[in-house]
Amino acid sequence: MYELVMDEMERHGLKQYEISNYAKPGFESQHNLTYWSNEDYFGFGAGAHGVPV
Repeated sequence: MYELVMDEMERHGLKQYEISNYAKPGFESQHNLTYWSNEDYFGFGAGAHGVPV
């Protein structure tokens, strides 16, 4: 089943860029990429958090 899903995602132009995330090239979640790379980021709004710059 896993391989079937992976094949279908790729057939529709989606590439796996994290363990459970797929996106069209250039449309990956910038928040996730920043978070997993331990880069600095800002949080805005109620309940938000960020990493000090």
